[in-house]
Amino acid sequence: MKSKFPSLICAQCGSNRLKFPKSAADAVKCDDCGHTVASLAELQAKIVNGDDSGETRAQRRGRHAREVAESHEQMRASVAATDRLIVASHEMMKRHRKQDEAADD
Repeated sequence: MKSKFPSLICAQCGSNRLKFPKSAADAVKCDDCGHTVASLAELQAKIVNGDDSGETRAQRRGRHAREVAESHEQMRASVAATDRLIVASHEMMKRHRKQDEAADD
């Protein structure tokens, strides 16, 4: 179910702490990062018209699932790269030990 109110969350940092101007022509800005959210007039029009381009709960759930899947895939790739580096470092240590033993003879 969509809300009839526009999303009042900063797209930059996710904060909901916004600074509202006195004039409708001025921009509403995030109080944390300073990012411009929209003009006050635009937000007022969205509230009056009931227009919100925000995502529904189902869309948000789907986006979250995709983001988690992407994060897991990146983590798997990172773990695989780390495993390859560990194996390579062990092999390098073995070679160096053999070279040291051969040099001592």
